[in-house]
Amino acid sequence: MFFTLPDAAESVQSRVQELLDTHHPIPDGLLNKLAHIGANTPDTRQGAELRRLILDVDDLLVQLRWHVAQAMLIWKAYPQLWTAESEADQLVSRLGMPTKVRLLLRHFVVSQSKVFYADVEERLPGGGTVAGWVMHMMVDNAVGRSIGLLDRLARLAAVATGVEFDNNKVYFRSRKLSAIREVIGADLGDPLVALADSEEVSFLLDYRDNLSHMLRPTSWIAGAPPADGFMDEAGTMRRSDGTRWGADEMAAIAIASYVVVERALKMVVDICASHAPQVKTGRSDDA
Repeated sequence: MFFTLPDAAESVQSRVQELLDTHHPIPDGLLNKLAHIGANTPDTRQGAELRRLILDVDDLLVQLRWHVAQAMLIWKAYPQLWTAESEADQLVSRLGMPTKVRLLLRHFVVSQSKVFYADVEERLPGGGTVAGWVMHMMVDNAVGRSIGLLDRLARLAAVATGVEFDNNKVYFRSRKLSAIREVIGADLGDPLVALADSEEVSFLLDYRDNLSHMLRPTSWIAGAPPADGFMDEAGTMRRSDGTRWGADEMAAIAIASYVVVERALKMVVDICASHAPQVKTGRSDDA
């Protein structure tokens, strides 16, 4: 962990590790199989790219799991922070804080230049705690790595099957994966396309796209969510608010970001096992 846990929370760290090891372990069996496939690819441009992609997948999966673990550790170690105690806190968590008010108060709030904190329960200018702020960032990072992994797995499947795309860009989207399905057949391709079209992947893509390009997702654990409104062309007042997820929802998003990668990895390993070029080594794939 990047900050010191209170003595009472040390056992939480062990429980989170046990929870991950039990329900979301590192898929060493799949990764070892993928590594064996990569190690036995020929020394061609295709083989070199396959080997590099496999190394990327292995490292990014460990990074993703680390970020999920940090989010879960904060979630479990500080349950007292995820309940709004006062009526004012409850009102802010439900309604958010008007963006005009936040902008006008910016000049009067102590600058958040501090980057190191000894007390993760310390309140920040936005009203959230350090723990909530960090947990939110961990979830953001987990989602980003999850999408990055899915896109690399799509690229891995494309290179293994020899499917080429314009501009050499492949994403974990049903349109791209459908082209791969035409080569590998429905048995291997249908589950991959279905996963790309699933609600889970669509949600994570929306989360990442909003974070990167539009209005980022917000949770009240990191501070009062922004609230705003505008008058549309018909003269009707419309609300334009940030999301108001709590700690439970943010933890669920972190776990989901790992689960979809687990599912995609199994599918892509099967594709590589049946289509990736291999040199003869005298060993079976299961050796």
